[in-house]
Parts: sequence; C-alpha cells; structure tokens
Amino acid sequence: SSKPEPGKKSDDGDLIFSLEEDQECINPQTPKSIKPRSPARPKRQSTHMPPTDRYGVDITPLSYIPGGRIEKYLGNLNFFFVRETSGIRESGGPSGFVHSFVAEVLAILRAHVTALGGNALAAFFLNECVILSNPQKNHGQCLINVGGDVVLVSYIV
Repeated sequence: SSKPEPGKKSDDGDLIFSLEEDQECINPQTPKSIKPRSPARPKRQSTHMPPTDRYGVDITPLSYIPGGRIEKYLGNLNFFFVRETSGIRESGGPSGFVHSFVAEVLAILRAHVTALGGNALAAFFLNECVILSNPQKNHGQCLINVGGDVVLVSYIV
C-alpha cells in the first residue's frame, strides 16, 4: 500500500488537497491594500477634433481626384471576381446577395490600393456584372469585372 502524501488523507480518493482542512491564506488582503475608486469624471467636456488629413481610399470614375493633386501613378488594377451561393434567400434575395458582393469587391480594391502605397483609385470602372439566379434551387452567381488606376494623391488644405 502507498503512503499518503502530506496534506492528503488516505480516504480523499483522487483529490489533491483535503477538503476538510482549513487552508490558510498566505497573502491576506487588508482593506488598506484595496485601491480607492477612480476619481469622478472631469467636469469639462471633451471635444472631437477631426483629422486634417484625409484617410481611407477614394474611388472615383474620373481621371482626376476632386480637391487633390495626383503626385504619383502606382499602377493599374483589373480584377474579375466570381461569387456563388446556395443560400440566396438567407442573404436577402438576389439584390442582397449582389449588394454584399459589390461591397466586398470594393473593400478588396481599397486593400489593394493601400498595399501598393496609394490612397486613391482614379478611372474606376465596372465593365461587366453578370447575375444568374435560380430562386427555385436557392442558388445564385455573380461575375464582376472592376479596375482602375492606383494613385498617390496630396490634398489641398
């Protein structure tokens, strides 16, 4: 038979510590060690100052950026995207499906513009948008061709 470990009785079974014994707390917390509550909120109101620079990526079908000057041409983008779903009703029907797809395509375009070091997409185009829907089978497809010129723009303040 094995010898019980210190702090363990033979009838404790698989427990590591005995439940009957009172455990002493090594670091008892006294009321002095409790942090005081945070001070009351300052009386003055905070004001929001919008940034002076623009942020984000501007997308325009124009060959120039209104209110800005094109500093550098960084390249051309031309993408074909295909999205297919077998849950057309769950995404709000064909219009909801196409709406969310176009929003995702624009987000991907903005990410590519940023990755190339630009802050605007000039001469944006959406050449082709083919939508196929079969409501009886709850199925839909969409093909989109988009692109434009990635540019770095400085804005006149």
